[in-house]
Order: sequence, then structure tokens, then C-alpha cells
Amino acid sequence: MNMGTLQSNALIKAGLIIGVSLVLGLLFDYFFYAKILGVAFPLYVVLVASGLFAVAGFLNKQISKEALLLLAPLIFFSVMVFVRSSALLTLLNIVASLLLLLVIAEVSFDGKLKNFFIADYIKIFLLPFKFILPLFQTLSDLFSLEGVNKDKKVLSQVIKGVVMAVPVLFIFLILFSSADLIFQKYVSDLININIEPETVFRSILVLIATLVYIGAYSYIFREAKNQNESPQNNKTSSFSHIESSIFRICQARVF
Repeated sequence: MNMGTLQSNALIKAGLIIGVSLVLGLLFDYFFYAKILGVAFPLYVVLVASGLFAVAGFLNKQISKEALLLLAPLIFFSVMVFVRSSALLTLLNIVASLLLLLVIAEVSFDGKLKNFFIADYIKIFLLPFKFILPLFQTLSDLFSLEGVNKDKKVLSQVIKGVVMAVPVLFIFLILFSSADLIFQKYVSDLININIEPETVFRSILVLIATLVYIGAYSYIFREAKNQNESPQNNKTSSFSHIESSIFRICQARVF
């Protein structure tokens, strides 16, 4: 398999994972923000599991039998949250559901449940820390379009150039607004957008939930590194000609 195909597959997987994660992030806000836990909890758990099967189906991955067997107790404990016989039992059922979701994430493709001991079930709560590196890898794959084709490479460089220019433009706007009263009023009117604090909080909540699911799905569908892959000795500079040009053009426009 050539490099272009590998990058294309990585891009497809990254886009799929991020798309599913964004939907789950939005649904997390819809189901749980300022709402009492009820039937939404087991429904949401089913949707999270469905996201796993959806990504696995698109990527032609076979989920292990051990992970499939864990779905039964997962659904049971999540439904018991809806029963709500007491606050303590509700909390225990939530913890059990989260534990089972993490175990499923660990054994989805490498079935090692029979090797689990009590200590392993306790350590499974630390599993989310392993989601961090796959999260950044997936985000990197989404924007690493070089090698797929020339047009996408140019698009990637344009995006990077714009991203680099935004902070500089913002600083110049602040400096100019402090020196010119008319320009200051213009900038003040431009950025004075009436946004409710609740909207900001819910947006952050959706973002956090989305990032968690991106990290989780990326960890589950991580690919083993090729041990025979030779290191790249000649790395190209991150500042390509297009990125630098866009950066300079944005600076020139400010002046």
C-alpha cells in the first residue's frame, strides 16, 4: 500500500471519528444539560455503543466477542439508572456503566478480558489518559492532507497560513484600536457580540464531550506502528511558500 493510500485512509478514519464524536457531543448537551437523568441515559449509552459499531463497520473492523458480551450488562446497568430506586444506587449504576464502557474500549479488538484482575478493573478508570495521544493524532490526520493530492496539499497550506495569521492580526487590531479612537470604536462594535454565558458554557461542554469521544474512538481504532518503517531524515520546513505568502499578505493588509 503506497503512502498516498495510507494518508487517504487515515484522513477518512479521522473524518469519520470526528463526525461521530461531534454528533455525540451535541447529543450529550441535548440529553443531559439542566436535565434529570432518566431514560436519556440508557438511550445515550446505546448511541455511544452504536457509534462504535458504525465506525467499525465503515472501517471493516470486527469487534471482539468479549466486547459484544459486555453490551448486555452495560445496557442493564444503564437502564437501572432510569429506575432510580435511590441516589446511591443511581450513582453506582452510572459508575458501573462507565466502567463497562471503558472495558469495552480496551477489549474491542484485543480481547484480553480473561486476563483482567481486580486491580485491572480499578486501573481501567485511568484509561482516559491514554486517549490524549490518539486524540491529537486524529486531529493531526485530519489536517495532514499532504500527499493525498496536490489540491488538498495546497488547501492544507492555505489553512495553516490563515491560522498563523489570525493571532498576529488580532494583536495589530488591539494596538491600532489603542492608538486611534475612531478605529477603537470600530473594533469595539465589531467584537461586541451579545453572547449569553449559558451559550458559551454549553458550547464548551459540547467541545469537551466531542474531544473525549474523539480520543476514545481514536484509541479504540488505533493502528499498530510499523516497526520496519524507516525514520525520515529530511523533513520539510513547516513554513511552506504558500503559508508564508498568506502570512505576509495578511500583515500587509493590516498596514
